[in-house]
Amino acid sequence: GSGNARGALNILEKTADGGEEYASSIVYLVDSTFIGLREYELVNRNQVWGTSTSSLKMDSLPTATIFFPNDGSEISPVSAAMVRKPDVLVIGIGTDGLTSVNENTFITNYDNLIEEIKAASPDTTIVCCGLPSVIPGYTGSDGLSVGVISDGNDWIQLVCRDTGSYFLNVQEALSESVQLLNRYAASNGKQLNRSGLDTFLNYVRTHKVP
Repeated sequence: GSGNARGALNILEKTADGGEEYASSIVYLVDSTFIGLREYELVNRNQVWGTSTSSLKMDSLPTATIFFPNDGSEISPVSAAMVRKPDVLVIGIGTDGLTSVNENTFITNYDNLIEEIKAASPDTTIVCCGLPSVIPGYTGSDGLSVGVISDGNDWIQLVCRDTGSYFLNVQEALSESVQLLNRYAASNGKQLNRSGLDTFLNYVRTHKVP
């Protein structure tokens, strides 16, 4: 990881619904799993940071740029945080390119991204989403499986411990027996459909940061 002494894991527990005021204070940095937030316009487009291609791979995270909806520019997530300074940044990445990185690369890239965002926007609260997994019987060419997703979730929790970020256990709402429920999956078996994204947004609102 980043070399930080690993602290306690801060898991967001169930709370009362944060309501529209809380929901509108959140910006989402996402990969292809959650990009439907932008494509379906389930939240204000200015609240979603994703790449132009929708994919945000872990091995290219240090040099990745996102489409910055406020002005249409292509900038790094760190630069976007410096300009926007969101109250809460919910990060939903890790599935894209998961099988192409090892634990050290995954954690180092994720740790460094968070530390740079914190330096650019010190008052932003950062929440890291767990990975929702894939549907039963998934056979995509990316090599994802329940076991691979489980490893990714372990690594994200280590990132949260390194950086003091909150962990949001979205599997609790979207998966069963560590597999993405079919009713929440897009046709490719790994991205979230509209129903899954609605469930995700409700989970975010009812697991509010302190």
